[in-house]
Amino acid sequence: MQYGLFARLDHASRSLTPSLSAVGVVLIEAVPWYVPEIGRVSPALGLMCVYYWAIHRPDLFPASAVFLAGLLHDVLAGGSIGLWAFLYLVAYGVAGSQRVFFSGKSFPVVWWGFMMVAAAVHATDWLATLILAAAPVSPWPAIFSYFLSVAAYPILAALLVLLHRTTPRAGASR
Repeated sequence: MQYGLFARLDHASRSLTPSLSAVGVVLIEAVPWYVPEIGRVSPALGLMCVYYWAIHRPDLFPASAVFLAGLLHDVLAGGSIGLWAFLYLVAYGVAGSQRVFFSGKSFPVVWWGFMMVAAAVHATDWLATLILAAAPVSPWPAIFSYFLSVAAYPILAALLVLLHRTTPRAGASR
């Protein structure tokens, strides 16, 4: 009887891997880097996580977890509440809608997809900041964050692949 309980707890905890990894990287992302002449920037680690899990295991990473990760990002970044939650959901929807296309493709193709999604997300973030500030806002922090995100994606994706191996197989239930 206890083995069944522990097996179910193990399965449940492994099923939470995508959501917990998203929360973890959003917490890491909250530590900004200071770049002279540009200011505080950081790679969009949460966006990378959302993109990865939307393609590889959307069954374990529901939209509600994506929304909560986005809200956590908004609170920690001190920006407009709901902006990154919305951007994460849009990225999740776009990546998820292209899941069949990316399935079985090489890493450079998936990385290219991330580059396209990240460009749209960073541009939208900058435009929203521009509108909400009602004043000129330099695009350089968003541009630098974009390039940091593109450069960091292969590293985070490699770590997410390792985490992915711990998740239950698709269709496996206890």
